[in-house]
Amino acid sequence: MLVRMRASWWLVGLALVGGCRLGFDPMERPDAVDCAVTISPNPARVNFNSRLTFSADGGEPGYQFAIVTDGKASIEAATGELTAGAHAGTATVEVKDAAGCRASVDVVIGGDTLWFAGGSTAAVPSREIWRSTNGIDWTLAGLLPLRRTNGVLVSFRDQLLYIAGSDATPVATVFASPDGITWSLIGSLPEPASSFGFAIHRGLMFVVGGNGNADNVFSSSDGVTWTTAGHLPDPNHGGSLVSFEDRLWYVGGHNGTLYDWVLASSDGSIWTRKGSIPLAREYHAALIRDGAMWIIGGQDTMPTKLSDVSTTTNGADWTSITSLPMGRAFGPIATFAGRLWSLGGNDLGGVWSTTGTAWTVDSTTFPAPRQGGATAVFTPR
Repeated sequence: MLVRMRASWWLVGLALVGGCRLGFDPMERPDAVDCAVTISPNPARVNFNSRLTFSADGGEPGYQFAIVTDGKASIEAATGELTAGAHAGTATVEVKDAAGCRASVDVVIGGDTLWFAGGSTAAVPSREIWRSTNGIDWTLAGLLPLRRTNGVLVSFRDQLLYIAGSDATPVATVFASPDGITWSLIGSLPEPASSFGFAIHRGLMFVVGGNGNADNVFSSSDGVTWTTAGHLPDPNHGGSLVSFEDRLWYVGGHNGTLYDWVLASSDGSIWTRKGSIPLAREYHAALIRDGAMWIIGGQDTMPTKLSDVSTTTNGADWTSITSLPMGRAFGPIATFAGRLWSLGGNDLGGVWSTTGTAWTVDSTTFPAPRQGGATAVFTPR
């Protein structure tokens, strides 16, 4: 009995060495993690429709990335590659290491410079490319390879693309630039097109209708190779296109008569009419803002320039809101620095801006009069 008791006390003493109970308290690891994980780049900004790869350091390797706020982006968990959408916002990217330590960074989605390319004055197309960091002060940045009007300028995969348009007749060329100054020809549409609908939807660029393009719907993942995705119910030009609620929406336009239709399609192949706009029109601007589709200005077939601004959340029910200072068609719209900017048009005016209520006629160095130009928000890389 005495032997058993002494053995038992010896085991208890061994278990209490170091002040912990063997088998119950975890042993402290000599390489304990200090949660010093970091994420870069920090701070971070990414262009619309572009990608940015994050990396992690410190902590315990085995990193996982995630978007932890409702931002306008998605991210690959293992690689940290973020893909930004077409709308301004802020996303928070978080990295977690193998030990559960975390680091995060806020990512600004959208460029820091407003660009305006091409357009025409007195029916003469221009090659000029202008830029501004505030919408007020504009400087000449460079020249397109050829004169263009009524085409599209877009930020895509960390480049500016200028797509199709007209030099007196519709053209099919697609030019690309990393900085708005140096341009190269990268591809062509299957058909020439000007005054067409354009949007980025599910990561693809879509060109819909237009002068010279009849009812064709083309799509591309890179601006180089274009395929026919479908057709509009009728040939049409001067309509607008947006991506909203995971559908493409084509609104208004003209083909012998003025259209008031609102069409929707999931992929550009089959189009369904969802409603009518309050005033039939063509050559208007369109965008997504505050969870709604907006159509701005345009003209009828007289032609009478329209000042109407209308919004909808479903394509069927439209509400007219604060009108433009005067009627304007062929005037591109951009969201930049918390405001909407209307840049030129066939009213021969310059820059108008708004936070969403009343419009301001801004005093700027914008190259007015200029209509049919194209605008984009982009940071050169």
